[in-house]
Amino acid sequence: MYVTMRTLPRLFEPIFTVLSLFLYSGALLPLVLSGGISQGDGQEAPSSYPLIQFIFLIVYLITALLLVKRWKQIISLLIKEKFIFLLISLAFISALWSDFPLMTIKRSIALAGTTLFGIYFAARYTFKQQLQLLSLTLGITIFLSFIFIIAFPEYGIMSGEHNGIWRGIYLHKNTLGKMMGLSSLVFLLLALDQRENYFSLWMGFGVSVFLLIFSTSKTILLVFIIILVICGLYTFYLKKHITAIAVIVALVLISGSLFLQIQLNLFAPIVLSDTVSAFTGTTSNEEIVSDQSSAATDKPTITEQSPTVSSEDIKTLTGRKQLWFSVFNMIKKRPWLGYGYGSFWVGNKGPSTQVWNEINWPAPHAHNGLLDLWLELGIIGVLVFLSGLLYASIKIVKGLFANDKQRKTRYFFYLTYIMFWILINATGSILLKHNSLFWVLYVTIAYSVSLSDKRVKT
Repeated sequence: MYVTMRTLPRLFEPIFTVLSLFLYSGALLPLVLSGGISQGDGQEAPSSYPLIQFIFLIVYLITALLLVKRWKQIISLLIKEKFIFLLISLAFISALWSDFPLMTIKRSIALAGTTLFGIYFAARYTFKQQLQLLSLTLGITIFLSFIFIIAFPEYGIMSGEHNGIWRGIYLHKNTLGKMMGLSSLVFLLLALDQRENYFSLWMGFGVSVFLLIFSTSKTILLVFIIILVICGLYTFYLKKHITAIAVIVALVLISGSLFLQIQLNLFAPIVLSDTVSAFTGTTSNEEIVSDQSSAATDKPTITEQSPTVSSEDIKTLTGRKQLWFSVFNMIKKRPWLGYGYGSFWVGNKGPSTQVWNEINWPAPHAHNGLLDLWLELGIIGVLVFLSGLLYASIKIVKGLFANDKQRKTRYFFYLTYIMFWILINATGSILLKHNSLFWVLYVTIAYSVSLSDKRVKT
């Protein structure tokens, strides 16, 4: 079958979408351009790559052009989903108080471009088309990951601290774990819902789980197991078992409670220690951090030549708590508006240096999505984000009680993705991240639930 001039315009958008989703997943380019460096191998990774930035700029421009012909629909969506618009606006405005205003503006533009693509994905495609394009993209990442692991192990398998652990076409094993967690979720829901391509969908699910296990990402694996239990109730849910629906809602609450418990474990000791010290004059938070990681004045300033820290500091709860205590002390200095979007973890000259000197290792982020959002946009940004998340979640829960199977499937996927995304942010940091597939999908879901089931197909 030949591709004619008439079919080229119709093929352009799906091809552009798949390539963009692949790019937003962080696959291939960062790994190849870095030369296959690994954490702890003594090499320093650049903070950004001009080629990748240029490609993303092209994606932003094409996305904007594709949205022009749907401008009425887009304006209507922006009015309905005001929280995401407010969050992006706040990111731009934060350049006014940022220590690195140019950095904040550049990253805010990237965040806006990423958000536009999420809006485009929601407005252009039906739910079924979204899942098909997403599964195709993830299938490509799976295939290429195996190619790199087998044929190019110097790229596909990590060295350094995580020597011998699979990372596929991603820069780090944890990124492979997150993407395979998402992939397994997508393929599982498609396999449960569709009868065509049944074997290939279950194979995609099985291979995704296989790569997830070999990435050794324990947090993602735990979250995946929680999601798997919920998906196990999916068939009962479709058969209108009210008990099953109640169990699903209960599991949602349990998962949410797990996330909140992690946050309470983080913040309660800090709040309590401040309260106790205020009344008794005992040790402050700064002294607690100092006792845990030894006095900051006795430590050298972190430099580019400093040795990479042991992964034990990162992967253990003790190491994260030490980081979280120090991060929270920085939050208390600018609690309301933060340090500006994308301007905290900016290297040796940024405010993150104070955290690095206390914990004695160059943390790339707070290892907690909510904390990073608080650092960047303050409590104002946190409240705007949580309000938008609650608003979208309420509509999703209402959609679970729809009468037809297609709507149930759609809202069930939205629910499971939101849970997956929130839970992995308890120890990761991909909440409000520019050029991230996870933010793209959140935006897509938030705007999709505002669209009627009668999509405008072009």
